[in-house]
Amino acid sequence: MAKKKQVMPLPVRLPSDIKEWIADGASRNYRSLNSEIVFRLKQCMDAQKNEAPSVATARGFDVNSHRS
Repeated sequence: MAKKKQVMPLPVRLPSDIKEWIADGASRNYRSLNSEIVFRLKQCMDAQKNEAPSVATARGFDVNSHRS
């Protein structure tokens, strides 16, 4: 039987201006706040995957080491 990906709750404290900015985007895009955050994080992740490896490593983030 295939393993099901488990989604873990992650409480995050955001400054009010950032929360409002994301909430506005969620409303415009007809998404929940959680879905908007996941969407934006995936966009960032994809953008980093497309960068030259030296750029991602210089930023202290190796995209491939964080895959499950």
